[in-house]
Amino acid sequence: LASFKLPPMHSQLYIFDDCQLIDDSYNANPESMKEALRLLQERGGQRKIAILGDMLELGNKAELYHYQLGKQAGESGVDVLFVLGEFSKEVSRGAREAGTKNAFFFQDREKLKNELFSYLKRGDSLLVKGSRGMKMEEIV
Repeated sequence: LASFKLPPMHSQLYIFDDCQLIDDSYNANPESMKEALRLLQERGGQRKIAILGDMLELGNKAELYHYQLGKQAGESGVDVLFVLGEFSKEVSRGAREAGTKNAFFFQDREKLKNELFSYLKRGDSLLVKGSRGMKMEEIV
């Protein structure tokens, strides 16, 4: 077990400039998002920043699942939320209702990256996660 390594983009931890980055960008569903937010909470850091992409292939309950994801993010103590995709407004709305003051939604990955990079500070802990089709690894 000591030699076991997770595949790339599966809860990989990177440290840079006193920041921690959890790269869990390989895929996402409601349960894996919940666990990833728990991991971010456990890692600590001065600010907890979640960068989340849509969870795809959820059918007619997609809006509800994304809204619930936002609520979970807010309740888990995420300080700043950056959300990418078609359902990003629902995630942002849920997070704001749960107490997250800084929740930003984007349709364009480059705009999200530019805003994120200008927002980062030493000591931040970041989580990047989303469905495979969202290509969240491009943010990492």
